[in-house]
Amino acid sequence: MSLTDAIVEVVMKTVCECAPKVIDAPDDYLLRSQIMWAGSLAHNNLTGCGTVGDFATHMLDLSAAYS
Repeated sequence: MSLTDAIVEVVMKTVCECAPKVIDAPDDYLLRSQIMWAGSLAHNNLTGCGTVGDFATHMLDLSAAYS
């Protein structure tokens, strides 16, 4: 599903862009809201529409980029 793949890509880019900024500015509501909205989209299965099985990005380890 190309549309679902595009949504997933934008959700992941948003989190990768906002996460380091939130660490530097933990009181920034707009940054936190971006991450929370991305999480909501991911957990309500919008990022799984039209796919079968487990979502491959669960295997990604983004923690190394922020440690």
